[in-house]
Amino acid sequence: MYRLFLLFIHLCGNGLGWLARVINIEYARVCRININLVFPELSASEIDKLVRRSMREFGKLTMETLFIWLISGDFFKKQIRHIYGKQHLEEALIEQRGIIFVHPHLGNWEVFNLFLGPYKPHAFYKPINNRFWNSLILKNRERPGTTMISIDTVGVRKAYHVLTHGGILKTLPDQLPDGSGIVMADFFGVPARTGTLLPRMIQKNHPAVICCYARRLLGARGFDIHLVPALAEIYSDDLQESTEALNKSMEQIIRLAPEQYLWGYKRFKYTVDAELYSRNSPVQ
Repeated sequence: MYRLFLLFIHLCGNGLGWLARVINIEYARVCRININLVFPELSASEIDKLVRRSMREFGKLTMETLFIWLISGDFFKKQIRHIYGKQHLEEALIEQRGIIFVHPHLGNWEVFNLFLGPYKPHAFYKPINNRFWNSLILKNRERPGTTMISIDTVGVRKAYHVLTHGGILKTLPDQLPDGSGIVMADFFGVPARTGTLLPRMIQKNHPAVICCYARRLLGARGFDIHLVPALAEIYSDDLQESTEALNKSMEQIIRLAPEQYLWGYKRFKYTVDAELYSRNSPVQ
């Protein structure tokens, strides 16, 4: 019965993703541009196939998130099948050195939040202007046990405090950063503006850094949780090397399920070509 319900959600998501691709909404257009850029080794037909799969997974994610937020997260927590790499979490908890979970926009991060909630993590978020959606996001992400902290001076200070006292911090650091504290670091071999907040925290507090995601299984069979230690270079005292290792660590787990990554962010907006994401771009 549960599987049939999840299958229904995914079929709706498939339809939503198909529609978004057909009408070429902005997300679908950017998705194709980014996939062309970061996978130059793929043929035109392989790129088209990955774009189609990515849009279907995007649709599934949208439908899953709506059900988690508006109906119940308990149903989705019950769909977690296996936890790979749990020993890395357990070892870090024993050491009490603090943990940073690096979660790119891969798989379903709301499902991962349901898994991690009982460990009472803190998580960064960027407030949005819409009061209704901001309230909805905060309520649902804090419901499993997560404490959300905004990315501002007060929030960053609190995050340092959490790590100093052996707590858990969850981040999604693969978006285009704004403000200060930015360096250029390759992401899938392409120069990308990358924030240095996380590497600075790692240098100061020396927490365990674990890359993670909740992978959606084929055939509506649920989700697997994956926990993978970040590359050793992320602990470097050299800020540039640490930041590059952050991107490389995320890239490694994204390559495990590239169709489940959100390729619709304009990650290379300021680094490749000023016209890359314009409607005049030759890659559409």
